[in-house]
This record gives sequence, structure tokens and C-alpha cells, in this order.
Amino acid sequence: LHCRDEGVFITQLRARAQLLNLSFHRAVIDVLSLHCSSPFSISSSATLRGSRVILNCDFEEGAGEVQIHLARPKTCSRMAEKLREYAPPNRKSRWPLTANILDPVRLSVVCHG
Repeated sequence: LHCRDEGVFITQLRARAQLLNLSFHRAVIDVLSLHCSSPFSISSSATLRGSRVILNCDFEEGAGEVQIHLARPKTCSRMAEKLREYAPPNRKSRWPLTANILDPVRLSVVCHG
């Protein structure tokens, strides 16, 4: 496995993810806010290592809470670990392996009900 050859690509992907992360979070919140019945609240906790946005959305079944857990971009070390999944003998293995990392910016959407 020659993941070290991917170091420059990982560094570039991480830098771009850091630049895009806030815009990505805002775009998802904006889309989900279109379905909200009331303003949203933002909470933050050191144990979450991030923030959580809570939306009250209108669904066909009625109103329900939607939580958006905002995450930091994937770290360089985690990206390097992921590359092992895409290295030969994987049939999808193509250079640069870093092109297979599709989630450098992240968040989770949790819907209750």
C-alpha cells in the first residue's frame, strides 16, 4: 500500500474540506429550514465535539423534531486509514486513491417519529 504517495492529495482535500465545511452546513440547514414551522435553535456541548441544530419540521404525519449534528471535516489521518479500503487489490483501485473519499465534509440528520 502506497498511501504515503497520497499525502499531498489528502492534505489538499483536507484544506478544501475546511474551506467548504461551514458553507456545506449552512446549505443543509437552509434546505431543511424550508420545511420548518418555527425558528431553529443551536446548542453546543464539549462532549459532542460540535454543534447540534434542532428544527421543528412539518411532515405529512405532523410536526416533528429534526436534529442536525454538525461535524468537523474528516482528519488527514482518518482519510489515510480510509485509503486502505481503496488500495489494490480492490477492483475500483485507481490513482489517485484519494478521489474515492467522498465525505470529507460531514453532518448527520436525525429525524424522530
